[in-house]
Amino acid sequence: MILNHRFFKLSIYRQSYEKYYKCAGQDKVKMIESMESSWDKPYDEIPREQQIDAEDRCWWPPWALNNIIGYVDVGMDSGVRLTGNVFLMRKYFPKDSWENRNRKYDLTAKKNEIVPFCELNPFYVHLQDNSSFIGGVESILTEAKDIIKTICKTKKYKWVIEKAPIPLKCIDFVKAFAELKSKSTKTPNQSLENRRA
Repeated sequence: MILNHRFFKLSIYRQSYEKYYKCAGQDKVKMIESMESSWDKPYDEIPREQQIDAEDRCWWPPWALNNIIGYVDVGMDSGVRLTGNVFLMRKYFPKDSWENRNRKYDLTAKKNEIVPFCELNPFYVHLQDNSSFIGGVESILTEAKDIIKTICKTKKYKWVIEKAPIPLKCIDFVKAFAELKSKSTKTPNQSLENRRA
C-alpha cells in the first residue's frame, strides 16, 4: 500500500531494552571472572588501566540506535485509509521469502539493508473522528506485532516494536492529517510565494 502521508515510523528491535542490557551485563560478568582468573586476584585489585581496557572491549553500544532490524511505517494512503508497511533487514527475511528465493546476497552490506517486507491491511477511518484514527493505528500496530512474532523463529531473541513516544490518545490525528494533506497539495509556486511573503 502506498503511503502518501506518513504519521510516524516505529523501530523494530531485535530484542527488548531489558534483554539487551541483561546480555551486556552477562558479558561484563564473564569478562570480570576471566580477568580475576588470569590475574589471580579480585577485580578491584587489578590495575585500573587494565580494567578500563577490558571494559572498553566488552562495551555495548546504545540499544536504541544499534539494535534496530527494521521499521513499521504508519500513515494514510491517498484516500481515507490508514495503512502501514513493515521494513526489515534482508538477513531477517524468512528463508522461503521471495527476497531470498530470487536473489542471493553474499555481501554483508546487502544483507544488512533495510528493505520493504510486507504491507499491512488498510483500515478505513472517519476523517473527522480522532478515535477512528486511534483505533486504526492500534489495529495496524497489532497486525505488525503479529507478523514479526510469526517470522521471529529464534528463541534467543524476541523482536519488539518501539512504543509510540506519547500515548496515541494525545495525538490529534484529524489535525495532523489535514496539515499533511495541505502540505502535499501545495504546488512549488505556492510554497515559493509563501516564502517571499
